Amino acid sequence: MFDENPSESVEKLIDKFLLEYETFKSDFPEAFQLWSVERTGQVRQNSDYIFSMELSEYSYLGGAHPNTYVNFVNYDLKSGEEIRADDLFYNNFDADLNSIAESEFRKLKELSDSEDLGQAGFWFDNNLFHLNDNFLITDSSLIFYYNNYEITAYSFGPTELEISYLKIKDLIKSDGLLGVFLN
Repeated sequence: MFDENPSESVEKLIDKFLLEYETFKSDFPEAFQLWSVERTGQVRQNSDYIFSMELSEYSYLGGAHPNTYVNFVNYDLKSGEEIRADDLFYNNFDADLNSIAESEFRKLKELSDSEDLGQAGFWFDNNLFHLNDNFLITDSSLIFYYNNYEITAYSFGPTELEISYLKIKDLIKSDGLLGVFLN
């Protein structure tokens, strides 16, 4: 699911996984752990214009703990194309959207406006908050999801940041895909 070169079929993916496990067991016969991978998909939005899915993976391949990843994908049902943030907002929206999102992030994480993100345990490039491109479109908001290790240590868990359309309505293309949710 998160591989840039996905397998041609589920069967080939399973074969690859089993071969990697057998190679691991032959290289480390004393290793006692079993490996597991569970992948799921869930439809989160299915309207006349937008289809959104949540793709999740839970895996344990040895080590201190399992890993869990969530990836959202959104499609424009008229064009069949994957929806990007640029498709939803007016030009030059990045700074305003990031500013609003940072305010929501600080509320969620109970950080003051002046608190240093790095000192608080977050790993943003140049210590500046930024949204990622892993977002879900709902009827009332965008949900941005940061997976484990993406912006902070595993022990803090993932971060799900919800931004209401009402807070970003001035950035949303009124004739675009989100315009229907503003009415």
